[in-house]
Amino acid sequence: MTIKSVSWIAILLVALSISGCGSGTTVYVAGYTTSATTGKTITTLWTNGLAANLTDGTENDAAWGMAVSNSGNLDLAGYTTSAATGKTITTLWTNGTPTNLTDGTQIAAAWGMTVSNGGDVYLAGQTTSATTGKAIATIWKNGIQENLTDGTEDAIAWGMTVTNSGDVYVTGNTTSATTGKTIATIWKNGTATNLTDGTQNAEAWRIAVSSSGDVYVCGFTTSATTSYNIATVWKNSIPTNLTDGTSQGLAESVAVSGNDVYVAGVSTSATTGNWIATVWKNSLPTHFTDGTKGAGAFWVTVSGSGDVYAAGFTTGATTNNAVATYWKNGTAIYLTDGTESALAEQIYVSN
Repeated sequence: MTIKSVSWIAILLVALSISGCGSGTTVYVAGYTTSATTGKTITTLWTNGLAANLTDGTENDAAWGMAVSNSGNLDLAGYTTSAATGKTITTLWTNGTPTNLTDGTQIAAAWGMTVSNGGDVYLAGQTTSATTGKAIATIWKNGIQENLTDGTEDAIAWGMTVTNSGDVYVTGNTTSATTGKTIATIWKNGTATNLTDGTQNAEAWRIAVSSSGDVYVCGFTTSATTSYNIATVWKNSIPTNLTDGTSQGLAESVAVSGNDVYVAGVSTSATTGNWIATVWKNSLPTHFTDGTKGAGAFWVTVSGSGDVYAAGFTTGATTNNAVATYWKNGTAIYLTDGTESALAEQIYVSN
């Protein structure tokens, strides 16, 4: 089904009417659609299937992160593009209103975000060194920028979380000055720990911390034998491979619910070579698609009622364009119809 764009005010009214009665679940999905006129990407928020476009398609824009604060603010993080320079700008949308955190003179973007229990808004992403042109792993706290690396080698921050005790964890990748390979990296309160040694490419994308303090990080390592990416999850820096390296695998998002650890990502069909949207529960995979067409799961979350939601994309049956999709307990809900490409990057469920 195709969901037509509605105004931001309408989206808020829908959310308020559902949450206010206390009997429903509100499902927020952040990502982007594509303008049929310009071909540019449009930052899009779906609320219970209703789409609100936060940008107009004049330039490429997208949302990659989302968080809801205790005060009820709905924040999206991503990037817009400067019409003057053509460079991406780190952008935060709060209840639909954008704030630019960089000025467009250098490439910058936010790839993830979180909100602390105290209401501090954190973004994780990258800026660019004006001196070297290298990417700098960067976070923003309430709009104030902090660089985690110095721009000597490329580095990116992909995701982050803040614990109840106030520890700030950031996931990403740095680059080995010796081999030029990316290194899966985690920063705790600004101090970096390398999860891999730089002999093969690896990246750390998302993070979750359990109530007992265990730190789970997901991303990929690379097989030295086949050079395929291996979907990987680290628990307290110890890796577990979710795929075997005989084909491509990626671990995009991790969530912890009680004693269960969920990882969303992609595995690959041995028959077609297409990506398969996959969620691993305690390292055991469930495939949401069959590999006939490409699909991927980019985010996983578990609702208060125990339902497992994942967001990502499938491929249109006739157009081969990406269809923004989310799954509830394995059942697909299509947010777009494949006329234009669209991706669902993150999902948040409010019971």
